Amino acid sequence: MHRRLRTWTAIASAVAMGALTTGFAPATTAPNDMPEARAFLAEYGADESTQDRLVSTYLAGGRWDSMKGVEPVSTQESTRADGTYTVSTFPDGSIQVTRVEHASPASIVSRGITGCSVNGKQYNGCKIDTWVGAVAMSFYTSYNLGTNTVTASPWGAGWSLWPDCGSSVTYLGKPTTNRAQLNLKATMCATLFTTNFELRLTVAGGKATVTWA
Repeated sequence: MHRRLRTWTAIASAVAMGALTTGFAPATTAPNDMPEARAFLAEYGADESTQDRLVSTYLAGGRWDSMKGVEPVSTQESTRADGTYTVSTFPDGSIQVTRVEHASPASIVSRGITGCSVNGKQYNGCKIDTWVGAVAMSFYTSYNLGTNTVTASPWGAGWSLWPDCGSSVTYLGKPTTNRAQLNLKATMCATLFTTNFELRLTVAGGKATVTWA
């Protein structure tokens, strides 16, 4: 488990049929029962019936609560060598994992933000990321908590989706001065339905917040 969560490269190896990349080649085989997503869910406490329901929903084109911005019903934190992990469980039993680095200054403690170089209220080269087992997304940007602005155009989009028969970035940029976001469009293998995912950083009130849907 620790190896999968240590870096986004490792995360990508834990999500079946994917590697964190700026593109994603179409899958050459039909998806099966999402064993890697099941392993992720089981590791964080989802029983087999919950896994069955979530996998069926996902393969039929539905979204888990962890992908829709729904409020979690519980959160738990654990400390590991590379950071503090927050595990959020949602009403439908889906799960989201985020990390905060131990080395981060107190003012940067925000779920889904790691790797910043800090100079006063300026935070440079931050990785913005999220992981829900079947979907992982990330990008890099810089921001200033004093002016509440995103100070660099986002770069380095990375993602891993399962099952994925083709995905691409539809937007990576700053729609407003205090927001940066990554949007993906993906076609899932089982039903060939198309879905969209968004990962967003918002800087307001001297605080940086990561959300996604």
